[in-house]
Amino acid sequence: MDNGRKKVLLLTPPFVQLNAPYAAVPFLAGTLEHHGYATLQRDLSLAVALRLFSPEGLDRLFAALPARLLAQSRRASYRETIAAVVAFLQGKNRSLAAHIRSRRFLPEGPRFRLLEESPAAARLQGDEQARYLATLYLDDLVDLAQRAIPLFGFSRYGERIAQSPATFDTLYRSAHEEDIIGMMLVEELEQILWSDLRLVAVTIPFPGTLVGALRIGKFLKQHYPHLPVAFGGGYVNTELREIRDPRLFDFCDYLVFDDGEAPLRAILERLGGNETPSLVRTAIRKNGKISFVGEETPDLWDEDLGTPRYDTAELERYLDLAETPNPLHRLWSRRDTLKLRLTHGCHWHRCAFCDTTLPHIARYRPLDPAFVADQVTHLVATTGRRLFHFVDEALPPALLRRFAKEIVRRNLSISWWGNIRFEKGFDRKTCRLLKESGCVAVTGGLEGVTDTMLAAMRKGITLSEAIGALASLNDAGVMAHAYLIYGFPGQDIQETIDGLEIVRQLFAARLLTSAYYHRFALTVHSPVFAEQAAFGISAPRRENPFANNDVAYREKQPSGADALGPGLRKAIYNYLHRNLLNAPISLFFDVLIPRPRVPRRWVKEMLFLANATER
Repeated sequence: MDNGRKKVLLLTPPFVQLNAPYAAVPFLAGTLEHHGYATLQRDLSLAVALRLFSPEGLDRLFAALPARLLAQSRRASYRETIAAVVAFLQGKNRSLAAHIRSRRFLPEGPRFRLLEESPAAARLQGDEQARYLATLYLDDLVDLAQRAIPLFGFSRYGERIAQSPATFDTLYRSAHEEDIIGMMLVEELEQILWSDLRLVAVTIPFPGTLVGALRIGKFLKQHYPHLPVAFGGGYVNTELREIRDPRLFDFCDYLVFDDGEAPLRAILERLGGNETPSLVRTAIRKNGKISFVGEETPDLWDEDLGTPRYDTAELERYLDLAETPNPLHRLWSRRDTLKLRLTHGCHWHRCAFCDTTLPHIARYRPLDPAFVADQVTHLVATTGRRLFHFVDEALPPALLRRFAKEIVRRNLSISWWGNIRFEKGFDRKTCRLLKESGCVAVTGGLEGVTDTMLAAMRKGITLSEAIGALASLNDAGVMAHAYLIYGFPGQDIQETIDGLEIVRQLFAARLLTSAYYHRFALTVHSPVFAEQAAFGISAPRRENPFANNDVAYREKQPSGADALGPGLRKAIYNYLHRNLLNAPISLFFDVLIPRPRVPRRWVKEMLFLANATER
């Protein structure tokens, strides 16, 4: 095999989080380098954001704003401070923290009202307070940018038009239109040395990155038409599995599905002159139509994977944001975070609302904990970073115990966090071991909260088991975030309010550090869609020529959940800032809600009984 000297360029389009590289690119780079291919990483999400958040970028933004939206004096203040603030958030110019905390250095817009609404914000000290104030400052600029750039958002770009669109028409037009972000993206693309490349691979993880990816593809097809382009990532894997509109291939040559390592290697072997291997889980345009090739080819794993490459990821350019005063939220927006994985897929993969038929969920395989500990050791040595985020669907307790023992045995000093199920395997002994190995936080699905809804959602846990796991984590000093769902089929208003009351009590008992309510969305890859009658819904399958993932549905007995959304979000916002924890939950709703059936001290009584039994 002739890998040659030419590189594979791995791109992240605008916009994802700006605190650390999105996982796909370093993961792909590590494996491709392991197999002898030279790689180059560019995070265009970060690059375009830094171009916007600069004196020259603000000049262009303000020129597009109506004069009435921002006074000239305020424009000057933002322009004079933006470079210093960005440098501070990049870990430079730390002495600026005192000036930011003085509240006389930064221009303060509407976002600073949050300081008056949140007692938790007032309790922040030192650099944490300065980071939070600097993030509010950037948020004010983002709000202004949204007035001038309709598709723009912080960590998203064109998200609204990319969420399960039936046709490609609007996206196709948007890819050919110009706005400030699109022009800045082209300026960044023009700085890349394209002549030394064999393949450009663009990850499209979310709807809010699709427009940026299309504009990258448009630039390449106009200026470098002979340079092959591959699109892949989470959006492709979920939304585009049944795509029939060949116009997408005006922007790319290959559409790769599921884990990208094997498909990209197959493409590269072909480009290197080896015609023997077949393409792997890849769609191409052939004779004007889309053709899917190698759909059942297995993924690479274990010895075929390399260590994620962060030494070429320009880590020093990322921003240390503090989007809320909540300590767990501050953790997951830290700029010194590196991403790793212990598993492929989900060891449970039965939740009714989840995309359980898709390979990235259904194909569960664990990695050898010693192999992952080797990766940790290498990354600490090559980057100096010691905070790791495991991006697994759900980390199994037995595997985590083996990993934690390996970290402790090697005497590695790190901090880490990741996603789990709140299952009974997370007992006190396990959680203390995890803490000893550096675990500082976990996130996990509590979704339906009540036993009735946990069973309906096929979570495979009971509420008492979940509370036991949360208590063990709390006892060990590990923070916990809960993902919550409302509007699930069969989840009526009473069940939703009962769940919120339990969540309130979990916050009051400090078993939860944060949480977030998601509105249930039906996808074609979930058990709910496959078993519609069992869940009391009807949702005819769409035959869209472009995206096929989220599906509209009808409930036989409408739940009225949409009326509860604002109140649920308001309640959680207050609870994660430890506000109004003892107030009646009806305070947060503008609609009449039933009284919770759960006694107000139910969680405390359950914990007392559990502790008594243990003693």
